[in-house]
Amino acid sequence: MASSSPDLVYPSLELAEHPYPFYELLRAESPVYKVPGRDEYLVARHVDVLHVLKHPDVFSNALARQGRKHSSGSHEERGEDASTIASDPPEHKAKRALCFRGFTPGRLRDYEPRIEAIVDDLIDEFVERGEVEFVSEFANPLPILVFCALFFGDAREDYDRFRRWALLEGSGIRYLPAERQDAARKRGEGMKEYLEAAILDRHETPRDDVLSEVILAQVERDGELRLDYLRAEAGLLLAGGFVTTAHMIASAMLLMLRHPEQMQLVRADHSRIKRMLEEALRVESPVQWQPRVTKVDTELAGVDIPAGSLVLVLLASANRDESTFEEAADFDIARPNTSAHVAFGYGAHFCLGAPLGRLEGRIAFERLLTRLDAIRAVDEHEVTSLESTLFRGPKALRLQFEQAAT
Repeated sequence: MASSSPDLVYPSLELAEHPYPFYELLRAESPVYKVPGRDEYLVARHVDVLHVLKHPDVFSNALARQGRKHSSGSHEERGEDASTIASDPPEHKAKRALCFRGFTPGRLRDYEPRIEAIVDDLIDEFVERGEVEFVSEFANPLPILVFCALFFGDAREDYDRFRRWALLEGSGIRYLPAERQDAARKRGEGMKEYLEAAILDRHETPRDDVLSEVILAQVERDGELRLDYLRAEAGLLLAGGFVTTAHMIASAMLLMLRHPEQMQLVRADHSRIKRMLEEALRVESPVQWQPRVTKVDTELAGVDIPAGSLVLVLLASANRDESTFEEAADFDIARPNTSAHVAFGYGAHFCLGAPLGRLEGRIAFERLLTRLDAIRAVDEHEVTSLESTLFRGPKALRLQFEQAAT
C-alpha cells in the first residue's frame, strides 16, 4: 500500500459490510498485497486472478484445503479422501466426472418441473399476505429444498438440519471469532455423522436420488466404498448447492429494487433474466474469494510470493475491475461482457453446480415476476449484509407487493 494508506487486514468481519472501497484501493495501489501479520497475499485484479486460477500447478487448491479445516469446520480432507474442490489435476478430473452425473444438460431439463413446483410452493406460502421476508422465506429455502429433492430423495423432514449446515462459513471459518468457530465445528460434527449414515444406508439400499447414483458409481470404479471421500463430496454438494444460489437470488432482487428501470426491463421480457442474474453475480459476488497455496516460489505482478504462502484470489474485486468492466460498480443487465465475471470461479475448479444454480435462479424470477406485481422493499436502506468473511448477500430483505392477476 502507498504510505498514505492504512495497513488493513482482510478477510475480516470489520470490512465485510463494505469491502468494495478496499478492493478498489488494492487494485489501484497494491494489486498483489501482503496482509500485515499474516503469511497471506491478496490478489485483486481481474487479469491476475485469472492467472492464479489458470495455473493449479503453481497455485494449489488441494494444499489450500487439505490439512486445513474443511467447510464443516470439523475434519481435515487429505489425499484420496479429499473432495473435488480440495484436489488438484489430474486427480480432480476423475472426481469431478463422478459428481458431474447429477449436472448433465439432460438431467437439468428433467429437474425443471420439480424446481418450478418448489418455487410455486414457496410463493404460495406468502403470496396472499402481500409481504415476505425474502431471504428466509424464499432465497434460502429454495436451493436447500432443491438439494433435498434431487440429491437426497426429497428428505424434507431434515430441512432444518440442512439449513444450519448450509450456512457454515467454509474456508472463512479461520477469520471468525473463536466462539463462532467452535459453534461451526460442533454443527459440522453433526453433519459428518448424518452424511455417513445416509451414505451407508444408500450403499445398502440405493434410492432414486443423485447421492445413491454417485455411491454406486464410486464403488463400481474403485471396487469398495470410500466413506470419507463420499462424505466430503456430499458436504461439498450441500454447501456449494446452497451458498451461491441463495445469495445470488437475494442480491439480484435487491439490485433490481435499487435499479427499478432494470427491474422493468426484466419484467417486460423474461428472456433477460439470464443476463440479469449474471450481472448480479458480477456486482455482488456471493463468494468473495477463493484460497490457494503456492507450490513453489513464484512472482505475480512484480511481487515475490514464497512457496507455501496462502493466496486469496478476490473474485469480488476482479468482478469490479474497471480495466475489464466499464463503470464496473454499475448494475447494467445490458453490459456486453458480463460473462467475463469469475463469480463461479474459473478453469479446472469452475463451480460444478453453476448450471443448476443458474437454472434455479431463472425459474425463481420467472415465477416471481409472473405472480407478484409492484414489488418494493421495506426499509431498503437498512438492509445489511451477512456477517461473514467469505460470503456476501443480504441478511434480510423485507418486501411488499401486489398479487398479480391470474
